[in-house]
Amino acid sequence: MKMDIKKGLPILAFMIAGTLAFTTEKDSSENTAFDTGYIYQNNQCISAPKNCAPAGGIVCTYLGLNVFKKRINATSCEEVLYEWQ
Repeated sequence: MKMDIKKGLPILAFMIAGTLAFTTEKDSSENTAFDTGYIYQNNQCISAPKNCAPAGGIVCTYLGLNVFKKRINATSCEEVLYEWQ
């Protein structure tokens, strides 16, 4: 069965558009995931039982101290986390 080019091109265009719509969809969980962080207290980087966001406007705090994403070692924390909004 031979397909006419005038009929085949629109079908091909819709197939490509449909495929690209799914492959370019941004993962919505990327910016909405909670991170349980760490606080720097008494010269120690300790776990903080508070869920914070990786991006935002207001810095996340626990016990009045900034919450960090990473614990580098026992005395060093880095990457500030933000309040969930």
